[in-house]
Amino acid sequence: MIHMYDERINELARRIVEREIKCIIFDFDGTLVNSAGVQDTFYKNLLRKYEIEDTEEEIYYIRKLNNFVKLSAYLYKKYNVTAKQEEMQEFWNKDSAEIYRTEVVAFLEKEQYLDKFKPVVTSNGLRRKPELDIFKVALETVCEGGIISKEEVIVIEDNSSGFIPARLLGLEVFAVFETGSESEEEIENIKRQTDGFIGDFLTLLKIMSKLEVLKSEELVLEPNI
Repeated sequence: MIHMYDERINELARRIVEREIKCIIFDFDGTLVNSAGVQDTFYKNLLRKYEIEDTEEEIYYIRKLNNFVKLSAYLYKKYNVTAKQEEMQEFWNKDSAEIYRTEVVAFLEKEQYLDKFKPVVTSNGLRRKPELDIFKVALETVCEGGIISKEEVIVIEDNSSGFIPARLLGLEVFAVFETGSESEEEIENIKRQTDGFIGDFLTLLKIMSKLEVLKSEELVLEPNI
């Protein structure tokens, strides 16, 4: 697994150090943590629901689909199983919420990670990405009172469901991006959807620490989930 970034990360680091950027909005999952295992658990439960064997090959394939419309068509074509998109979405809402609560959130609370980021905005009661809801709420929250303007906010995301709505709201978007399985076409598509690549947050902090403008230990970032 290779983390990829480009020269624009250097300019991004400078802007953060010089306080041109005052707030970073990021999706916690896929940027600082990776809950792919939780998704796999959901897919296993979904296949069992329709009495389909949950082999590693099948889980890998439907994970790549990452879309209930495509998954519905795939299950019907291969297994003659009628799985409606709305039905799978409802199952996802219930099943994944329980998995996240018992595994991911419990871990974050135990390690007190959530206390390090304020404010925290969740998607409870909101439409899921790629709808604009979560970004609108996050932006309204951090810009309330006029202390921070939209021009001083950037978004760090890990997939197009986040790239697209953030760009539609006029926000700069940088991708935390892991190369390895993506095709050249997919990589080029991500480049078109974002303003730059960040290998990971550690890479960004290392570059910032080398800048003479400000010592890295004096940095005060205001990230949001």
